Amino acid sequence: EIEVARGDRNTPTVFPFTTESNGTIRLGAYVKDATVIAPRTSVEIGGSLETLFVAPVNIECESLTLLSDRVIAEKRRESKDSAVLLSANKFTGTTTANVPITRNGVELFAIWPDANGYPWSSFAAEPFSARVDDPQLDEALRRFRKFVVEFRAHGNGGLARSRNKIESGRMTKGAGQAVLELMLDERVVTRDQARYYLDPDRLAELTEASYGGLMAYRFSPKLIEFVRKALQ
Repeated sequence: EIEVARGDRNTPTVFPFTTESNGTIRLGAYVKDATVIAPRTSVEIGGSLETLFVAPVNIECESLTLLSDRVIAEKRRESKDSAVLLSANKFTGTTTANVPITRNGVELFAIWPDANGYPWSSFAAEPFSARVDDPQLDEALRRFRKFVVEFRAHGNGGLARSRNKIESGRMTKGAGQAVLELMLDERVVTRDQARYYLDPDRLAELTEASYGGLMAYRFSPKLIEFVRKALQ
């Protein structure tokens, strides 16, 4: 889906579309406010000497190809927390590429085999370092991450999302509904007739979670115990 938000409208316009799950998604050399969650799909980015990512960007796919020699990641200066996550089971890039450049305090995470090598070593992250043995708990943690990351997905500086977006089946499937109810009960999020609102101070107090940490799939022991309540 492509979501178009205009300043004079309370509710964004959403344009859904379908495509083959094993196809290739091609993005240009300027990627801003983008979320691509396609575990069986290839993603190609670039096509020029330089690719610019403007956070928030969250790309998780089967195969990631960067067609530029230089990568720059940045965020708006007014954004308190923002990150760029590039995650794939297979990565293809120019071996002589320069070390990526980060600006304005943005966090950049690279997750794929051999990401610890040049030129990505400074940004390599391990997505499964805090996984738990319980599949239900693992799924609930991922649902929690999805909710929190969604509040930053548009990059407009606010921490509000429409009720239609948060309550959609894509968000609440599996353990999602139980996790959302827990977040409401514990006042991590609140809502009115139109929107949900994230309280970052309450989030940090109860879970010790940060936006950047969640983007990199880092789940603290306190967060694990918090989310466990949703399964009881």
